[in-house]
Amino acid sequence: MTALIRPLEDTDAQRVCTLMADVFRFAYRTAFSDEAGFEAYIRSSFQPARCAADLQKDCAACLVGACGDEIAGVLKLATTSVPEDVRGSRPVELSKLYVHENWHGTGVAGRLMERALRIALDSGFDSMWLCVWEHNPRAQAFYRKYGFEVIGDMVIPVNGVSFRDLVMWRKVT
Repeated sequence: MTALIRPLEDTDAQRVCTLMADVFRFAYRTAFSDEAGFEAYIRSSFQPARCAADLQKDCAACLVGACGDEIAGVLKLATTSVPEDVRGSRPVELSKLYVHENWHGTGVAGRLMERALRIALDSGFDSMWLCVWEHNPRAQAFYRKYGFEVIGDMVIPVNGVSFRDLVMWRKVT
């Protein structure tokens, strides 16, 4: 089934937050030693109201990949503060690209990325940047496939765990 890429709707909030919690669990579980603390963090961070507010904050665009009634992925472009290594006079952050593990390898992530690049170009952004965990080689390979290159790194603390993220960048053309 091909994913329909469309703007996030208010009625998507609960399903998108559940998807984001599932993806976060899948991607980061091994980095946390305290199972109860990790699950408490998930419950707190991915509550529908908090999650929806996070998706709206600094939002330039928010898209979902829907397959029938199921939300397979979500992508957010944001106008946030930019790390000094990022080039361009008008960069936009790819702040979220979450695809549920059941949809890995189906093209949902690629379709979301392609739409995001079109939106960025049409909106006058000249570059796009993102952060990706250093221990997520699958995501890094995906971003390299779309022309992103590593230009730096930063440490992002999450619930008492420090994550070293790679900062990746590409021109929007």
